[in-house]
Amino acid sequence: MTGGRRIAGAALGLALAVAPAITSGGRAETFPSRPIRLVVPYAAGGVNDVAARLLQPGLQAALGQPIVIDNRSGANGAIGSAAVAKAPPDGYTLVIDNESHAVNPAINPKLPYDTVREFAPVTLICTISRLFVINAGLPAHTLAEFVALAKAQPGALNYAIAASPVQLAMELFDSMAGITLTSVTYRGGAPAMQAMLSNETQITLVPLAPAASYLQSGQLRALAIAGPRRSSALPDVPTVAEAGYPAFDAPSWIGVLAPAGTPPPIVARLHDAIAAVLAKPDVGERFEALGMDVAAQAPESFGRFIAGEIAKWTKVARDHNITVEE
Repeated sequence: MTGGRRIAGAALGLALAVAPAITSGGRAETFPSRPIRLVVPYAAGGVNDVAARLLQPGLQAALGQPIVIDNRSGANGAIGSAAVAKAPPDGYTLVIDNESHAVNPAINPKLPYDTVREFAPVTLICTISRLFVINAGLPAHTLAEFVALAKAQPGALNYAIAASPVQLAMELFDSMAGITLTSVTYRGGAPAMQAMLSNETQITLVPLAPAASYLQSGQLRALAIAGPRRSSALPDVPTVAEAGYPAFDAPSWIGVLAPAGTPPPIVARLHDAIAAVLAKPDVGERFEALGMDVAAQAPESFGRFIAGEIAKWTKVARDHNITVEE
């Protein structure tokens, strides 16, 4: 998945199209005719919440209705996603999820919904390049030097995780690099970051935004960017591919989904409106300032992308025997 502003060509011309819907009484109405609830399945302040609030003003203007943000955190995003999966398929309840949407079915056999069958992909919103960061006290300044350090001390170095996607991505890298790291789980990004600062853990994968101040202060050191290209904010930090691991592919992303059965004209209306908002230069700049590359994608393409992500992470989870039952 490459980053950048890739907006579906037809989206802009259709952004103001009207999609017909049928009320329970059989009367035709124009969608939308009332507020839309956008469920964020994580706590306020996280990247999904930030993305939702960046979209909110423009989307309200494009659709002519309030967008109500509803934070429902828990179970790696599964609680909020379950609420949307069971909602009426009328376009008025949506979820803004991330790669956990594809990771959860790979690790949790008891999800209260079927990830493939109970959601209708609307659009990808952005991709997020995460960084391999280490405690600055470690004697490593490149990814190769860290790998050499880990090989010299098998199992002695720890990595911090606050969400299952990071664990799978770290395990994928460990297998490619031929190293053994010990995972330590924390209840949220803030305590995981504190563990990195205190050297309780030595490495993690994290988006640029929460790590930026610690990189600037010299408490953390960035080794590589787990994305397709270097960051303009960190031009001297190589990509993981440039650092010697071109096969490593662990994108972080955010997208919008609706309940399965939502009429295609409504899905198209939502997609086109979101794509039009993302195409606005000021919106794109706000996303990019936080290390997020806007990347609208047609519903069918987004669905194929999710299917590929589920297949990939299911294999990683199986290979490393990673299972979390909620």
